[in-house]
Amino acid sequence: MSAPSLEAAEIPGLLAAVLAVEPAAIGGVVLHGSPGPVRRSWLALLKGLLITETPWCKVPVNATEERLLGGLDLAATLSAGKPIVATGLIAQAHGGVIELVMAERQSSTVIGALCNALDERLVRLERDGLTRIDDAHVAIVACDESREDDDPLDPRLRDRLALTLETDALRESDLLSPYDADDVCVARERFRAIVMPDEAYAALSEVAEALGLQSPRCVMLALNVARALAALDGVNSVRDADIATAALLALAMRVPGALEAAASEEQASDSSPESQPEPQAEDTDTHPDDTQHADDDRMQDKIDAAVQAVLPENMLAALAAQAARQNRKKAAGKSGVKQRANARGRPIGVVAGAPDGQQRLDLLATLKAAAPMQTMRGNSRRTDGRLAVRRDDLKVRRYQQKTRTTTIFVVDASGSAAVQRLAETKGAIELLLAECYVRRDQVALVAFRDTSAEAVLPPTRSLVRAKRALSALPGGGATPLGHGLRTALDTADAAAKRGETPLLVLMTDARANVGLDGERGSADADAHALAMASEIGERGYQVLAIDTGRRPGRRAQAIAEAMNARYLPLPYADASSVSAAVRGVAA
Repeated sequence: MSAPSLEAAEIPGLLAAVLAVEPAAIGGVVLHGSPGPVRRSWLALLKGLLITETPWCKVPVNATEERLLGGLDLAATLSAGKPIVATGLIAQAHGGVIELVMAERQSSTVIGALCNALDERLVRLERDGLTRIDDAHVAIVACDESREDDDPLDPRLRDRLALTLETDALRESDLLSPYDADDVCVARERFRAIVMPDEAYAALSEVAEALGLQSPRCVMLALNVARALAALDGVNSVRDADIATAALLALAMRVPGALEAAASEEQASDSSPESQPEPQAEDTDTHPDDTQHADDDRMQDKIDAAVQAVLPENMLAALAAQAARQNRKKAAGKSGVKQRANARGRPIGVVAGAPDGQQRLDLLATLKAAAPMQTMRGNSRRTDGRLAVRRDDLKVRRYQQKTRTTTIFVVDASGSAAVQRLAETKGAIELLLAECYVRRDQVALVAFRDTSAEAVLPPTRSLVRAKRALSALPGGGATPLGHGLRTALDTADAAAKRGETPLLVLMTDARANVGLDGERGSADADAHALAMASEIGERGYQVLAIDTGRRPGRRAQAIAEAMNARYLPLPYADASSVSAAVRGVAA
């Protein structure tokens, strides 16, 4: 198969064949998309191409580090009267494949253990007084089901997997491989002997740089993909076409939408064949001393031409721009606060300690701590099966909760400056929503004017909904600051009860003239506003108080102090400065 004739429908089957040749050298594949028959069919295709004896281990989403790396075999230890080590899932998959279910939700500990296994090709067990090293030449099939409002796959693992496949864009009819299991078996024997030209690394590095891929690891994996392609076609060295195809499979496919882009490029090239560039005349007048350099340049030009045949220039530019946007979105903002919890959340291990009503006893970990000590405690001869457990053996579970951040804008919509303030807020909300791509954060809006306040936008991540609420928001009238703060407090309390982390952004000049009783021109308006501000301060919520008055005023400063807020005078605030200020508080 030559690279220039590669069609989008052939990519899924070719990916499966490449991975089956030498799984550990390829690292693995990210299957991004919803679970369903297409994903199951592709996994069945891969299993059919692997050698019959190839191990296949599935790691569930709630897998523990001990299940991956191994640990004390409690039943065998009690039977033998001495510590017996159980083999973990990674070591069991030596020479084969690990299927990582719901990879985007796996804990950082699990991802770290898998990355270490991919790097070192072995598993080190050093815990609970046990020491063991097992070989682990494995590949990982990471089933990534994340959506736009979910956390993405951990970049550490993503960097170590050469291949990517968007399964939602596939049909079951596309899941055919140009090679069979016998072809893969022969290619595996030939893989290590394949010769790699010196120009291959430079060519693939240029493609990676154009796509915004910074890690050199992806280039090295792409070289192994090119070697596997050559082995499948039964040749002894990597060809230009193999390098070009590897650039598509291992580099361009890392960018979301690459498969659709490849299909659209095929249609575009079919509809305009006359747009192919004309061959350029070559300068044959070379100096004898430059002969070697000229040969190298011609070889590099041939490789570049082959790469461009698979990756047309406009497709490459589009994917590079899309990769840059993805990188900016991943870098922006701040994810929800991680909190240690006693009784719920994601398990993150055990610690020594006794349960106290809030912390839960981890019975299995307790038994494992006690089992190796039975002989020393003179308990090995008991026939009733009871263990001698001491207080030092007790273990309790640790949990971690990740909370969502809800940013609540509290906007003064009164007076002649209301139109400008609302425009600033609308722009700031749009900027913050654009930066929430990889987070579960939300934005809410409370506006106060005339004699009341209203939560015009409940917590949401929908930019369309935010624009609609803002466009329908009227301005002008008196300033019921106390009502606005009370409504903001109610919104923050509701978010906190849902397990979210509230962040309040108050935008006002603090010139209150309506009390909590609704009376206009009330002399108690400032006192009522200060009382509500103090109540917010007692809750301990993070608050940013933006003074939008033409001159910084003492009233706004007093409100900020009562809320324990960060005070920021921005008489000429714009959307960018407001958004930057909110990011600074949330950081």
